[in-house]
Amino acid sequence: MNQHIERAQLLIQQDRFEQAEDSLRQALADDPQNGYAHSLLAICMMRDRDQLLAATQEAEQGIHCEPEFSFSYYAHSMVMQKRGQYDAAMQSVKRAIEIDPTDAAFHASQAGLFAHSDKWAECLEATETGLSFDPENQQCASLRSHALERLGRVTDALEEAERAARQDPDSPHAHSSRGWALLNKGDHRGAQQAFREALRLDPSDEFSRRGMISSLNSNNFLFRNFYRFMLMMSRLDQRTQWGLIIGLWIGIRVLGSLAQKHEWLGPWVLPISICYLLFVMMSWIANPLFNTFLRFHPFGKHLLSTKEKWASNSIAIAFGVGALGAAACLAQMDWIGAVLVFVFAIYLTIPLSVPFNTSAKWATQVAALIAGAFSLIYLGIVAGIVADFIKVQWIQIYQFGILIYCFAAQKLLSAEDRV
Repeated sequence: MNQHIERAQLLIQQDRFEQAEDSLRQALADDPQNGYAHSLLAICMMRDRDQLLAATQEAEQGIHCEPEFSFSYYAHSMVMQKRGQYDAAMQSVKRAIEIDPTDAAFHASQAGLFAHSDKWAECLEATETGLSFDPENQQCASLRSHALERLGRVTDALEEAERAARQDPDSPHAHSSRGWALLNKGDHRGAQQAFREALRLDPSDEFSRRGMISSLNSNNFLFRNFYRFMLMMSRLDQRTQWGLIIGLWIGIRVLGSLAQKHEWLGPWVLPISICYLLFVMMSWIANPLFNTFLRFHPFGKHLLSTKEKWASNSIAIAFGVGALGAAACLAQMDWIGAVLVFVFAIYLTIPLSVPFNTSAKWATQVAALIAGAFSLIYLGIVAGIVADFIKVQWIQIYQFGILIYCFAAQKLLSAEDRV
């Protein structure tokens, strides 16, 4: 093998991608048709978002030079994943597996793509296939533990994660998987210890960082129980989730209609409606809301990304404006107005939270414009309530707009950049 390629492989193992890139370019200067060098170069370049197009070209050149080499398709799949083109990534990794079905890394990559699509049964099957060829593959073991937990096999997931951690105590993936298994079993304190170890081994691991945030937030009784409920919901398929949410909304509407005919139902309508409202609100704002409190935690404050900090700022501002508006209404002895102003501030947190949870740049820009529009409408409603010239139609439009946006925002949240 070319000495420059051997050196590049060693540098890649050490995460020294820039130096590896230099070595690979030297190798390609000697042999421009070396498909393996092109594929390795693509893997190095994809770490830089500004080089994703160039990385794609290198990956495609690797396939062109060696169309029957499995690693070329694997590298192309990795680049496509980085670009958010998951269908193309799946096609490439499937081709890699067709050429060489015994490489556990290929099956781990396919399992990761299944996990991204919430296809947990397929994810589990892919990891078990990979582990049958390489029982020591940490990525397969980690994804297998996560898939088992998603499928409701929490005890099996924890056993798998603990086995992986014992087998390779220096693997951040093993400790991270153990942390998630403990968290989803209800042991948030044990999960914190596991995530701390994972982050000590790899401070840049995003999977561990998000797990540590959730485990710290679980110190809060409200978040802990809400997390358990959302965990239960996440184990349902997407169609069932939406069916449950819409079914609850229809049920409340039917209950309201029945209450007009049966007076004894009247006292139940408002409490049930409030519980449903809180459920919908929390499904959108639980993370940024509790992240606001996490910013005062001595360790947790260092975990939040810039986006997460701005999301918590926006939620805090919405609640602050709502409290000020409610206080202005109370000063005029307008109790109903005070409740409306504060409740509508809670509504506003939904569009405010969306821009900070989008991946695609265009989706972030669209979500930010929509959030700005809802903010202006809300301020107009507050002014109208305080000045006592509000019209019912404004309130209805605002509420209906928020409801519609809850569904429309899913498109923005699922959008991926196509560089």
